[in-house]
Amino acid sequence: MLTTGCSQVNYNQHTTQLVNMSENDVCCDKQKLISYIKLKEIEYSMPSGLLQSIIFIESSYLPFTLNIDAKPYRFKNKYDAIRVAKQAARRRKQIDIGVCQINYNVHGRNFKSIEQMINPFDNIDYAAKLLSNLASVKRSWKLAIQHYHGSNNKVNNIRYMNKVLKYRNTIIQIN
Repeated sequence: MLTTGCSQVNYNQHTTQLVNMSENDVCCDKQKLISYIKLKEIEYSMPSGLLQSIIFIESSYLPFTLNIDAKPYRFKNKYDAIRVAKQAARRRKQIDIGVCQINYNVHGRNFKSIEQMINPFDNIDYAAKLLSNLASVKRSWKLAIQHYHGSNNKVNNIRYMNKVLKYRNTIIQIN
C-alpha cells in the first residue's frame, strides 16, 4: 500500500529559492530538478518519491527528451527538441514530450505550445496535477501510476507500475 510520506524538503523553505530558478538552472543541475519534483510531491500530497520515480523511469531526469512512435530521443538543448517535436507533430506522430514524457496527442491541447510543454517546470507541474487527478478518480496511487503510463495493455501497465515502485523503494532507502 502506498501512503503519503514525509519528504525531507521543507515546502516553505525552498519555495522562494526555486521560484527564481530559470529553465537552464533546472536542466543543468539534477539536484535542483529533484528539489522541484519533491515540492510538487508535497503540494499534491503524493507519496514521497513517487513523482521522482516516474520521472526517472520516463526520462532519467533529462528534460529535453522526446519519444516519437516508441523511439526515444535525447537532446542537449530545448531548441533541437522543440524543432524535432514540431516536425513530428506535423507528421501526426505519437509524441511524448519532456522530463515527464507527457503525450502531445492526448494532452497537448492543455498547453499553449510545444515550447511550454517541454519546459521542465510546466512539464512537471502538469504531470503532478495529472497523477494527482488520476489517484483521486481511481482512488489508488497504484492505479494512478498504471494509468499515467497510458497503455491499453494491463500487463504493460502493471509492469510499468512495478518498475516505478521498485525505484521508489530505492529512493526511500537512500533517504
